[in-house]
Amino acid sequence: MEKLTNDEYLALVVAVDKTVAAKAKEAKGAACAAMVAQAMDGESDRRPILVGGAKVGEVGASYSKPGPVITDMGKAIEALREKGLTVEVPAKGWEEHFTAVAGLVADKDTAELVEWAEWDPKRVKGAAVRIPDSQAVLDAFGTRIADGGGALKLLEAGA
Repeated sequence: MEKLTNDEYLALVVAVDKTVAAKAKEAKGAACAAMVAQAMDGESDRRPILVGGAKVGEVGASYSKPGPVITDMGKAIEALREKGLTVEVPAKGWEEHFTAVAGLVADKDTAELVEWAEWDPKRVKGAAVRIPDSQAVLDAFGTRIADGGGALKLLEAGA
């Protein structure tokens, strides 16, 4: 079996993963929907996944944790504040009201420097692989998949 280049291996693995992931999501969704309906009808909330009569997994219902639900937020906040059970955090998007000035942080509205923050410059935090059309990848392998016995054999050969 031929060895794949690193790019070929990456493209093939991602394409197969995207194809299989969509089918897995669909199959899991159907199994879970059936289990939820079964559990809500008072029937069993667990069942085995059988392959050739052997148990290889399980489908099970999950349950929410019982507890209080707030129906009047104003009164709830007042009561919880008295018990010390509230947390104050900056509003979402607060960062947009500030900018960098010579490496320091300034308020955009007043142009005043703030002492309580420092500027965090843009830095690399990760990378992503993007292969938007998995079928195009499989088509590009053409006869290498058909003649070699399929994508799984190519994957086993590795890069």
